[in-house]
Amino acid sequence: MRFLFLICLCAMATVGTAQVIVVESFEGSLPGPLPTIPTLGAPLPFSKGGSAIVLPDPVVPPQCGFPTHGQLWGYVGGDGTGPENSPPCGPPPRPFATGTGNITIPMFIPAPPPGCDVVLCFDWTFVTPECAQDPVYNDFFDVSFTTPTGTGRLPLQQVLYRDTFSASMSAVAGTPNNANVIPAGFCTPPGALEECIPCAPKRHVFTVSPNLHDMMVELQFDVGNGNDNSYPSHAWIDNVRLSIATPGTPGFPVAVITQTPAPPGAGACTLGDATIVVQGTIPGAPGFTVFSGILCPLGPGTGPNFGLCEPIAGILAQVYSGVLPFAWIGAGCSTTTSVYPPGSIPPGLCLEHRSVQIVPGVPAMLGKAATFASQ
Repeated sequence: MRFLFLICLCAMATVGTAQVIVVESFEGSLPGPLPTIPTLGAPLPFSKGGSAIVLPDPVVPPQCGFPTHGQLWGYVGGDGTGPENSPPCGPPPRPFATGTGNITIPMFIPAPPPGCDVVLCFDWTFVTPECAQDPVYNDFFDVSFTTPTGTGRLPLQQVLYRDTFSASMSAVAGTPNNANVIPAGFCTPPGALEECIPCAPKRHVFTVSPNLHDMMVELQFDVGNGNDNSYPSHAWIDNVRLSIATPGTPGFPVAVITQTPAPPGAGACTLGDATIVVQGTIPGAPGFTVFSGILCPLGPGTGPNFGLCEPIAGILAQVYSGVLPFAWIGAGCSTTTSVYPPGSIPPGLCLEHRSVQIVPGVPAMLGKAATFASQ
């Protein structure tokens, strides 16, 4: 699978016990540049290049919904790196040839109970001053699991990827760089671009491959300069969590939208089927997933209706529709609700989501709202 977008939900029910394995929101680091070597005996973030800073600092105050957890968050920029040979709809092959802006978080991936999943969740945004669909200066943001430092940082699993060809990189940027300014765009208008929506955190949740269970890995956040070392892009990151999704665990169910790779020869920028799966569900219990095409300007979960900015009539119409993918019955740890053929979901579609499962005798398992952007 090329991209995997999920909705990170934090349930209010007390069924089961949440198994959060890693919480990294930079609270164990000091504001300012991250260290360039691992901290002995502590899995704290460090950097292998570029501009990697813990914010806020005297220049960059809290803004644009950050921090999303605690008092600190991470900044990574491509300043002083490159040029990296970045193909359209990349990424470049790892290990990167010329270096990138980098934040590295060491972590151990445990094995979950049979039939269940390990889930990664983090808040993020990405800004590039390069032109949309630039075939030459194609800056990128890549999040991947790799082998640990000292083993060549070999790729294990890609978590998230964006470059100038990503359809969701369509908003005029609102999140500043480490000088607290919106970088000047090479193409004006529109200027610098940001993942929809601008000046707001996005939440990405990802199912870790079973091939990584019982492994020590590194989670890499890389920002690269495509074929130059100017007009650097940047990303903000916070609230990195690794947890086990078991049926009835607080934090789930999780609605999963997967876009699979295109058939061979269809082109690097084309994707295949889109599948919606709900994970961590209790068998036999009804649940609902509601969608909003109206994005809340203060970020997901801040709207007046179910935490969304969709009018209440639209929310209720989905809940009472009785059809997939809005209404579903839990089938266990993983419940497939819908499969859409290529082209059914237009590129650049930006939505907010929220899910709930109704379990007799316990409070509603209500999750936090999050974003999805199709490619």
